[in-house]
Amino acid sequence: MEFAFPWPGSQGEWLAFGAAVATSLLGLWHFIALLFTHFPNALAVRAQAAGLQFGAGAVAVLMAQPLVYLAIGAGWAATVLIKIIAMARHGRADGITLLSLILALVLAVLPLGYVFGML
Repeated sequence: MEFAFPWPGSQGEWLAFGAAVATSLLGLWHFIALLFTHFPNALAVRAQAAGLQFGAGAVAVLMAQPLVYLAIGAGWAATVLIKIIAMARHGRADGITLLSLILALVLAVLPLGYVFGML
């Protein structure tokens, strides 16, 4: 049995594919950042989040299925909602928080737009 890499076939699928690659790279970056972290209480939570991001992004890249893109988009949409709730709860939004909110929003819109036929 031969494995053929599934290249995207449309512009919308390329955007969803790019969001999956970005998700996987962010997970890998968070994993590498764990090597330099000196907070033992936060290591388990950060390792779990990094592994989930990397794994979900890698599966989306390798499988190229709409439901996997839906899972990636829903995960990023939940991240956006939680970030907004956290900003409202703490009463502040600094530059890095707003930048990460915008990044999460873009990474949510791209796969969801493809899955629901808007891209």
